[in-house]
Amino acid sequence: MADEARITALIIDDNAHMRSILITLLHAVGVDETRQASDGAEAMSMLLVWHPTFIVVDQNMQPMNGTAFARQLRAARNNPCTAVPIIMLTAHTERAIVETARDAGIDEILAKPISAKALMQRLNAILNERRPFVRATTYVGPDRRRRKAGHGYRGPKRRIDDRQDDTYDLD
Repeated sequence: MADEARITALIIDDNAHMRSILITLLHAVGVDETRQASDGAEAMSMLLVWHPTFIVVDQNMQPMNGTAFARQLRAARNNPCTAVPIIMLTAHTERAIVETARDAGIDEILAKPISAKALMQRLNAILNERRPFVRATTYVGPDRRRRKAGHGYRGPKRRIDDRQDDTYDLD
């Protein structure tokens, strides 16, 4: 996986059985240490004193769901883990949920039921191919663009739907 010597993970899920499955899978693929939290508040406290390589969080939790957790972590000023990669687990992969998660600073989404192959793909994405981290006034998280820079670029504008003959009037 990654070049780092130790890979550690925090698993946040209100379902103890799901946490157990994730811990087993993560250890099987080479994660050295896992810790677990049953809700977002518990996880936020843990992250003040322990800094995992990455976080796996379930979307459907109470009282704080995975998206709310990510949003709170990314916005935290006193937490040293604001830039830690986050994989969100969800059984609901509708576009609106995925976009909301992306906009909250989630790095990757893993659909339930999970497979070892899909988990490995997400781990590779966050550990070996992570997108640049962005801190802006309205967004904190991984760069939301997944296309490589310069891909198909043919002029001064960057949108695919810009006409090629459009130019900027600099006068």
